[in-house]
Amino acid sequence: MSGLVDTFWLWHYMLLAGVIGVALAMTLLVVMCAKAKSRLVGATISAVGAWLAATWFGAFVRKHTRPRGA
Repeated sequence: MSGLVDTFWLWHYMLLAGVIGVALAMTLLVVMCAKAKSRLVGATISAVGAWLAATWFGAFVRKHTRPRGA
């Protein structure tokens, strides 16, 4: 693509925005766990957050490491 948008830099900016977004979400999760009144609630929030992050990361890696033709 030529012209106004360079796809190489656009991809890197989107990746950076995603990394910052995930870091903010995980920070929020840690704060929520620390402020939970019950250890059970904190552990449950932490487990759900970790499961969601691992599921997203697994799907991301699978999508971006498969061969182009497959």
